[in-house]
Amino acid sequence: MRDTHLRMTSRGNFCTSVFLIRWDVKGGNDRDHYPGFDTWQPLDGTPNIQGFTCRSPVNLWLYLDDERQQFSGPTEGKIKINPRRISKYKIVRR
Repeated sequence: MRDTHLRMTSRGNFCTSVFLIRWDVKGGNDRDHYPGFDTWQPLDGTPNIQGFTCRSPVNLWLYLDDERQQFSGPTEGKIKINPRRISKYKIVRR
């Protein structure tokens, strides 16, 4: 797994590589994503997600498919959810 030390750009913004979402895909084939803030990120193939791990140096919200499915991060390990097909997600600072 990637080391997630806090790194900032010269403008005071966080580097996107410090945020990790590890998707627990039903049937294997787990995926690691390094998203940026405030942008919907696609999940190729609309995988059947049954959980996730979120690593971040700051507190954030994770939205799945729409803004009604909201989870807080970072997590202390894997968060299990009812398996569902996810096509996109977004992270936002809390």
